[in-house]
Amino acid sequence: MALSDGVVRWRVRLTAALGDRIMSENAYSREQILCGLKQTVKVGLSTEAPFDADTRIHNYIMESGCDEDDLEFLNWGIEDVFGIELPPPEWETMLTQGAGSHEEWMERVAPTLTFGWLADEIAGRAKPIPFEPLTFLGRRCVPAGMFCGLTRMAGEINPQVKRFGPSTPILHRLRGRRLSRFWDRLTWMTQDQLPPLRDITRQLHHADVAVLVLAVVNPIFWFWLMTCLPRWHSPAVVATASTCAIFAVPAIFYLGGRAVVTWMADPLPNGITTFRDLAIQLSAYNNEAREGCARLDSQ
Repeated sequence: MALSDGVVRWRVRLTAALGDRIMSENAYSREQILCGLKQTVKVGLSTEAPFDADTRIHNYIMESGCDEDDLEFLNWGIEDVFGIELPPPEWETMLTQGAGSHEEWMERVAPTLTFGWLADEIAGRAKPIPFEPLTFLGRRCVPAGMFCGLTRMAGEINPQVKRFGPSTPILHRLRGRRLSRFWDRLTWMTQDQLPPLRDITRQLHHADVAVLVLAVVNPIFWFWLMTCLPRWHSPAVVATASTCAIFAVPAIFYLGGRAVVTWMADPLPNGITTFRDLAIQLSAYNNEAREGCARLDSQ
Protein backbone atom coordinates (compact mmCIF):
# COMPACT_ATOMS: atom_id res chain seq x y z
CA MET A 1 0.00 0.00 0.00
CA ALA A 2 1.40 3.38 -0.98
CA LEU A 3 2.17 5.77 1.84
CA SER A 4 0.75 9.28 2.01
CA ASP A 5 2.96 12.26 1.24
CA GLY A 6 2.79 13.33 4.89
CA VAL A 7 4.16 10.00 6.08
CA VAL A 8 6.97 10.12 3.54
CA ARG A 9 7.92 13.66 4.58
CA TRP A 10 8.15 12.90 8.28
CA ARG A 11 10.01 9.67 7.51
CA VAL A 12 12.73 11.69 5.76
CA ARG A 13 12.95 14.08 8.73
CA LEU A 14 13.13 11.13 11.08
CA THR A 15 16.04 9.62 9.20
CA ALA A 16 18.04 12.82 9.56
CA ALA A 17 17.13 13.28 13.22
CA LEU A 18 17.72 9.78 14.49
CA GLY A 19 21.13 8.85 13.21
CA ASP A 20 22.40 6.25 15.68
CA ARG A 21 20.87 7.87 18.78
CA ILE A 22 17.77 5.72 19.10
CA MET A 23 19.90 2.63 18.45
CA SER A 24 22.34 3.33 21.27
CA GLU A 25 22.41 0.80 24.10
CA ASN A 26 24.66 2.93 26.32
CA ALA A 27 22.58 5.91 27.36
CA TYR A 28 19.93 8.30 26.13
CA SER A 29 21.24 11.68 25.03
CA ARG A 30 20.49 14.91 26.86
CA GLU A 31 18.47 16.08 23.85
CA GLN A 32 16.24 13.01 24.01
CA ILE A 33 15.63 13.42 27.74
CA LEU A 34 14.81 17.12 27.31
CA CYS A 35 12.14 16.15 24.77
CA GLY A 36 10.68 13.78 27.35
CA LEU A 37 10.79 16.49 30.01
CA LYS A 38 8.59 18.65 27.79
CA GLN A 39 5.95 15.93 28.03
CA THR A 40 6.48 15.68 31.79
CA VAL A 41 6.10 19.42 32.33
CA LYS A 42 3.05 19.62 30.08
CA VAL A 43 1.21 16.95 32.07
CA GLY A 44 2.60 17.60 35.55
CA LEU A 45 2.61 21.41 35.53
CA SER A 46 -0.03 22.05 32.84
CA THR A 47 2.24 24.40 30.92
CA GLU A 48 3.88 24.33 27.49
CA ALA A 49 6.23 27.26 28.03
CA PRO A 50 9.55 26.59 26.24
CA PHE A 51 12.75 25.84 28.08
CA ASP A 52 16.27 24.62 27.33
CA ALA A 53 19.07 22.86 29.18
CA ASP A 54 20.22 26.07 30.90
CA THR A 55 16.78 27.08 32.19
CA ARG A 56 16.57 27.05 35.98
CA ILE A 57 13.72 24.80 37.08
CA HIS A 58 12.67 27.03 39.99
CA ASN A 59 12.55 30.15 37.84
CA TYR A 60 10.62 28.27 35.15
CA ILE A 61 7.99 27.11 37.62
CA MET A 62 7.50 30.56 39.13
CA GLU A 63 7.40 32.32 35.76
CA SER A 64 4.87 29.80 34.44
CA GLY A 65 2.45 30.69 37.20
CA CYS A 66 2.88 27.37 39.01
CA ASP A 67 3.38 26.90 42.73
CA GLU A 68 6.78 26.11 44.19
CA ASP A 69 5.29 23.02 45.82
CA ASP A 70 4.49 21.59 42.37
CA LEU A 71 8.16 20.75 42.03
CA GLU A 72 7.74 18.07 44.69
CA PHE A 73 5.28 16.15 42.51
CA LEU A 74 7.18 16.33 39.23
CA ASN A 75 8.79 12.96 39.95
CA TRP A 76 5.49 11.17 39.25
CA GLY A 77 5.50 12.41 35.67
CA ILE A 78 9.18 11.54 35.30
CA GLU A 79 8.51 7.97 36.39
CA ASP A 80 5.64 7.64 33.92
CA VAL A 81 7.39 9.19 30.91
CA PHE A 82 10.82 7.62 31.33
CA GLY A 83 9.87 4.33 32.95
CA ILE A 84 12.16 4.75 35.95
CA GLU A 85 11.61 4.55 39.70
CA LEU A 86 12.10 7.83 41.52
CA PRO A 87 10.60 7.51 45.03
CA PRO A 88 9.68 10.74 46.86
CA PRO A 89 12.54 10.44 49.40
CA GLU A 90 15.11 10.09 46.61
CA TRP A 91 13.50 12.94 44.67
CA GLU A 92 13.57 15.15 47.75
CA THR A 93 17.24 14.38 48.30
CA MET A 94 18.00 15.31 44.70
CA LEU A 95 16.21 18.63 45.09
CA THR A 96 17.42 19.71 48.53
CA GLN A 97 21.04 18.51 48.25
CA GLY A 98 21.51 18.87 51.99
CA ALA A 99 20.27 22.47 52.27
CA GLY A 100 19.27 23.23 55.85
CA SER A 101 16.89 26.10 55.14
CA HIS A 102 14.91 27.64 52.31
CA GLU A 103 17.28 30.60 52.20
CA GLU A 104 20.30 28.30 51.83
CA TRP A 105 18.48 26.30 49.16
CA MET A 106 17.64 29.43 47.17
CA GLU A 107 21.21 30.71 47.37
CA ARG A 108 23.25 27.52 46.94
CA VAL A 109 21.06 24.83 45.34
CA ALA A 110 18.37 26.46 43.18
CA PRO A 111 20.85 28.01 40.69
CA THR A 112 22.26 24.54 39.95
CA LEU A 113 18.88 22.88 39.35
CA THR A 114 18.51 23.34 35.61
CA PHE A 115 16.67 21.19 33.12
CA GLY A 116 20.04 20.09 31.78
CA TRP A 117 20.98 18.87 35.26
CA LEU A 118 17.68 17.01 35.54
CA ALA A 119 18.16 15.46 32.09
CA ASP A 120 21.59 14.17 33.11
CA GLU A 121 20.18 12.72 36.34
CA ILE A 122 17.41 10.91 34.43
CA ALA A 123 19.83 9.65 31.77
CA GLY A 124 21.92 8.09 34.52
CA ARG A 125 18.91 6.19 35.86
CA ALA A 126 17.06 5.26 32.66
CA LYS A 127 17.90 1.90 31.15
CA PRO A 128 18.01 2.33 27.35
CA ILE A 129 16.21 -0.14 25.13
CA PRO A 130 18.58 -1.28 22.36
CA PHE A 131 17.41 -0.84 18.78
CA GLU A 132 20.59 -2.04 17.10
CA PRO A 133 20.20 -3.70 13.68
CA LEU A 134 20.15 -7.49 13.70
CA THR A 135 22.35 -9.53 11.41
CA PHE A 136 20.86 -12.09 9.00
CA LEU A 137 23.25 -14.16 6.91
CA GLY A 138 25.97 -11.63 7.39
CA ARG A 139 23.82 -8.60 6.48
CA ARG A 140 22.46 -5.96 8.85
CA CYS A 141 18.68 -5.54 9.08
CA VAL A 142 17.64 -2.21 10.59
CA PRO A 143 13.85 -2.77 10.83
CA ALA A 144 14.32 -6.15 12.51
CA GLY A 145 16.40 -4.48 15.22
CA MET A 146 13.73 -1.80 15.57
CA PHE A 147 11.05 -4.48 15.93
CA CYS A 148 12.98 -6.24 18.69
CA GLY A 149 13.28 -2.95 20.53
CA LEU A 150 9.54 -2.37 20.15
CA THR A 151 8.75 -5.78 21.64
CA ARG A 152 10.84 -4.98 24.71
CA MET A 153 9.22 -1.58 25.11
CA ALA A 154 5.71 -3.05 24.79
CA GLY A 155 6.65 -5.55 27.49
CA GLU A 156 7.73 -2.74 29.81
CA ILE A 157 4.52 -0.82 29.21
CA ASN A 158 2.34 -3.91 29.68
CA PRO A 159 4.12 -6.85 31.36
CA GLN A 160 1.11 -9.08 30.50
CA VAL A 161 1.23 -8.34 26.77
CA LYS A 162 0.92 -11.43 24.60
CA ARG A 163 3.72 -12.30 22.20
CA PHE A 164 3.33 -10.76 18.79
CA GLY A 165 4.95 -10.71 15.40
CA PRO A 166 5.73 -7.92 12.94
CA SER A 167 2.35 -8.31 11.23
CA THR A 168 0.37 -7.99 14.48
CA PRO A 169 -1.79 -4.84 14.55
CA ILE A 170 -0.60 -2.49 17.27
CA LEU A 171 -4.13 -2.04 18.61
CA HIS A 172 -4.36 -5.79 19.23
CA ARG A 173 -1.73 -5.41 21.93
CA LEU A 174 -1.84 -1.81 23.12
CA ARG A 175 -4.84 0.47 23.60
CA GLY A 176 -5.93 3.42 25.67
CA ARG A 177 -3.49 4.66 28.27
CA ARG A 178 -0.94 1.95 27.47
CA LEU A 179 -0.84 2.97 23.83
CA SER A 180 -0.39 6.62 24.83
CA ARG A 181 2.52 5.77 27.13
CA PHE A 182 4.10 3.59 24.44
CA TRP A 183 3.79 6.37 21.86
CA ASP A 184 4.95 9.11 24.22
CA ARG A 185 8.12 7.19 24.98
CA LEU A 186 8.87 6.67 21.29
CA THR A 187 8.17 10.36 20.68
CA TRP A 188 10.85 11.64 23.03
CA MET A 189 13.27 8.91 21.94
CA THR A 190 12.92 10.19 18.36
CA GLN A 191 13.10 13.80 19.57
CA ASP A 192 9.54 14.65 18.53
CA GLN A 193 9.98 13.38 14.98
CA LEU A 194 7.35 10.65 15.31
CA PRO A 195 3.90 11.81 14.13
CA PRO A 196 1.53 12.24 17.09
CA LEU A 197 -1.47 10.06 17.78
CA ARG A 198 -4.65 11.40 16.28
CA ASP A 199 -6.96 13.39 18.51
CA ILE A 200 -10.06 11.45 19.58
CA THR A 201 -11.83 14.53 20.97
CA ARG A 202 -14.51 14.28 18.29
CA GLN A 203 -15.39 10.73 19.31
CA LEU A 204 -15.47 11.80 22.94
CA HIS A 205 -17.85 14.62 22.06
CA HIS A 206 -20.17 12.10 20.41
CA ALA A 207 -20.15 10.06 23.61
CA ASP A 208 -20.88 13.20 25.65
CA VAL A 209 -23.88 14.01 23.44
CA ALA A 210 -25.22 10.50 23.95
CA VAL A 211 -24.90 10.90 27.73
CA LEU A 212 -26.64 14.29 27.54
CA VAL A 213 -29.58 12.69 25.75
CA LEU A 214 -29.62 9.96 28.41
CA ALA A 215 -29.62 12.59 31.16
CA VAL A 216 -32.80 14.07 29.65
CA VAL A 217 -34.56 10.80 28.90
CA ASN A 218 -33.63 9.00 32.12
CA PRO A 219 -35.79 11.07 34.54
CA ILE A 220 -38.72 10.74 32.15
CA PHE A 221 -38.30 6.97 32.18
CA TRP A 222 -38.20 6.84 35.98
CA PHE A 223 -41.28 9.06 36.25
CA TRP A 224 -43.16 6.79 33.85
CA LEU A 225 -42.03 3.69 35.74
CA MET A 226 -43.22 5.00 39.09
CA THR A 227 -46.50 6.04 37.53
CA CYS A 228 -47.06 2.53 36.19
CA LEU A 229 -46.10 0.94 39.52
CA PRO A 230 -47.84 2.94 42.27
CA ARG A 231 -46.78 0.51 45.01
CA TRP A 232 -43.22 1.81 44.62
CA HIS A 233 -44.25 5.26 45.81
CA SER A 234 -42.68 5.04 49.26
CA PRO A 235 -40.41 7.94 50.27
CA ALA A 236 -37.33 5.70 50.22
CA VAL A 237 -38.09 4.42 46.72
CA VAL A 238 -38.83 7.90 45.40
CA ALA A 239 -35.56 9.26 46.89
CA THR A 240 -33.51 6.39 45.48
CA ALA A 241 -35.12 6.63 42.05
CA SER A 242 -34.63 10.40 41.92
CA THR A 243 -30.96 10.09 42.87
CA CYS A 244 -30.37 7.44 40.21
CA ALA A 245 -32.29 9.39 37.57
CA ILE A 246 -30.56 12.70 38.16
CA PHE A 247 -27.03 11.78 39.24
CA ALA A 248 -25.92 8.15 39.36
CA VAL A 249 -26.96 6.74 35.99
CA PRO A 250 -25.77 9.71 33.85
CA ALA A 251 -22.46 9.82 35.76
CA ILE A 252 -21.88 6.10 35.26
CA PHE A 253 -22.66 6.33 31.55
CA TYR A 254 -20.50 9.44 31.18
CA LEU A 255 -17.42 7.86 32.73
CA GLY A 256 -18.05 4.48 31.16
CA GLY A 257 -18.73 5.95 27.71
CA ARG A 258 -15.53 7.98 27.67
CA ALA A 259 -13.53 4.97 28.88
CA VAL A 260 -14.99 2.78 26.12
CA VAL A 261 -14.38 5.38 23.42
CA THR A 262 -10.79 5.90 24.59
CA TRP A 263 -10.22 2.14 24.55
CA MET A 264 -11.89 1.42 21.21
CA ALA A 265 -10.79 4.46 19.18
CA ASP A 266 -8.01 4.13 16.60
CA PRO A 267 -5.66 7.10 17.14
CA LEU A 268 -2.74 5.70 15.13
CA PRO A 269 -1.32 7.97 12.40
CA ASN A 270 -2.10 7.19 8.77
CA GLY A 271 0.18 4.53 7.35
CA ILE A 272 0.91 2.85 10.68
CA THR A 273 -1.20 -0.18 11.58
CA THR A 274 1.12 -3.05 12.51
CA PHE A 275 4.34 -3.28 14.49
CA ARG A 276 6.07 -3.91 11.19
CA ASP A 277 4.82 -0.56 9.89
CA LEU A 278 6.16 1.17 12.96
CA ALA A 279 9.51 -0.63 12.78
CA ILE A 280 9.93 0.45 9.16
CA GLN A 281 8.98 4.03 9.99
CA LEU A 282 11.52 4.16 12.79
CA SER A 283 14.31 2.69 10.72
CA ALA A 284 16.41 4.76 8.36
CA TYR A 285 14.52 4.79 5.08
CA ASN A 286 17.25 3.50 2.84
CA ASN A 287 18.18 0.42 0.86
CA GLU A 288 19.13 -1.45 4.01
CA ALA A 289 15.66 -0.94 5.46
CA ARG A 290 13.97 -1.92 2.21
CA GLU A 291 15.90 -5.16 2.08
CA GLY A 292 14.82 -5.86 5.65
CA CYS A 293 11.15 -5.49 4.71
CA ALA A 294 11.28 -8.70 2.73
CA ARG A 295 12.64 -10.58 5.75
CA LEU A 296 9.88 -9.23 7.98
CA ASP A 297 7.24 -10.12 5.40
CA SER A 298 8.25 -13.77 5.55
CA GLN A 299 7.63 -13.97 9.33
